[in-house]
Amino acid sequence: MATGLMATGLMAIGLMATGCTPRQKADAAASPTGQWYALTIDGRPATPADTARRPSIQFLDSNRVAGSTGCNRFAGPYTMSGSSLTFGALAVTRMACMDTAISNQEAAFTAALNATTNFSMSADTLTLLAASTARLRFVR
Repeated sequence: MATGLMATGLMAIGLMATGCTPRQKADAAASPTGQWYALTIDGRPATPADTARRPSIQFLDSNRVAGSTGCNRFAGPYTMSGSSLTFGALAVTRMACMDTAISNQEAAFTAALNATTNFSMSADTLTLLAASTARLRFVR
């Protein structure tokens, strides 16, 4: 009888462990880790189109982000819980953006980051939203 209880206990532990594994993988897949390149900012195409200079964001370990506005670099903390996402105070370099369009895009990009309240992901697209309004759309 003790053997039967022990086998039942081991089976229950095995089922619990198996039940946790897919959930953990799903949570990891739903997290926007890694490098993302801006596709649109407030519905307008991000410029320049090449990924070397396009605005970008990289979600790092320890709840930190780093990236480019298309002109300047930024870094700082973020908080994520489920689909909720907010950014803390972001440190931004202050190089002169000689192109007015790029300077205006940088202002829109940083304003959108500061307004972010949540995110959604589908395939290789990350969308940062302010409430239900899409502000930034990224691709890998």
